[in-house]
Amino acid sequence: MTEYQKATMAPRLLVLIGAALIALKTYGGVALVPDPLQTTVGGILGLAGVAWYILAYRKLRKEP
Repeated sequence: MTEYQKATMAPRLLVLIGAALIALKTYGGVALVPDPLQTTVGGILGLAGVAWYILAYRKLRKEP
């Protein structure tokens, strides 16, 4: 596994979990927590994962 893959694995999983929470409620009607909270938490997790991914990518790009 390359350094890029190692550094971006956790952020990608965080985005996936956030998207899954949103999709479960939107398309499946599965509510693990009350309705507005589940989609909000999913969105926050997704955005946090994207921000973390960008930071990891920028850090790897700067290193030789």
